[in-house]
Amino acid sequence: MTKRIPAIALIFVCASVAWAILGATIFSRTYSLDEIGENRVASTWGAPQNQAPPLASFKEVVSRKEEGTENGKKLVKTIQEEITTPLPLESSAVDVSLDLEHRQKGLLWFSTYKVGFAGDYAFRNTSTKEQDVSFVLHFPATRAIYDDLVFTVNGSPVGLSNQENAATGQVKVAAGEVAHLTVGYRSQGLNEWRYSFGSNDVSQVRAFSLRIKTTLRTLIFPRTRSHLRTSLKRTTVGTSDGTIRTWCRVIRSRW
Repeated sequence: MTKRIPAIALIFVCASVAWAILGATIFSRTYSLDEIGENRVASTWGAPQNQAPPLASFKEVVSRKEEGTENGKKLVKTIQEEITTPLPLESSAVDVSLDLEHRQKGLLWFSTYKVGFAGDYAFRNTSTKEQDVSFVLHFPATRAIYDDLVFTVNGSPVGLSNQENAATGQVKVAAGEVAHLTVGYRSQGLNEWRYSFGSNDVSQVRAFSLRIKTTLRTLIFPRTRSHLRTSLKRTTVGTSDGTIRTWCRVIRSRW
C-alpha cells in the first residue's frame, strides 16, 4: 500500500496541473475576447448611453461696419453677420425607467438594459421680439435604436429633421415667452446609463429633477465636484413590479 502512495501523489499532482492549465486557458481565451464580445453586443443591442439636455437657440443677422483703406482712400463697409443666441434652460423634469436584461455572448454575460426616457424642459425667449427657435435633442448613443419618439413644444407636435445623431425642430416663440419642450423615446443600452448637464462650459443648472424607476438594487451617482453645491433628496417606495427610487438634484451655485 505504501508503495502506491507516491504513484497516487504523482497522478494527483499531474491531474491538478492539467486542470490548472485548462482553466487558465479557458479564462484567458474568454476574457481576451471580452472587448470583441462587448462590441458585438453593442452593435446588435445598443451601446452605453449618455443623455444630455436638449438645446434651444435662434439666429439673427446683424449689420456691423468695418473700416478699411483701399488705394489710399478710407472706406467703410457694412458686413452682414449671423449670430446664434442660445435660450436659457429654466427647468428640467426627467423621468427614466431602466429594466436590466442580461444577455449572453459566448461564456460571458453582459449587462444590457431597456430604457424609457421622458423629459420636460422650459426655455425662455429672452429677446425683445418673436424668434424662430431651433430645438435640438442629441441622442445618447450613435449605436442604438430609438422607438416611439416624442417631440412637442407647448403640447404641439413639431416637424423634425434628423442629422448627426440628433432630432431638430423649429418653432416660433414670442418675446419673453417660456416654451415647454417635451421629448421622449424607448431604447436599449449596455453597461451604463448616464445623464449629463451638457458640455463642460455649463455654468448653472436650475430647477432640475430626475426620477428613476428601476428594478435594480443600487444606482451609482458619480461624485460631484467639490465646489458644486447641490441638494439631494431621495425617496424609496416599494411596488409590486419593482422599486421606485426618486432623486431630485438641484444645482444651487456655479461650477
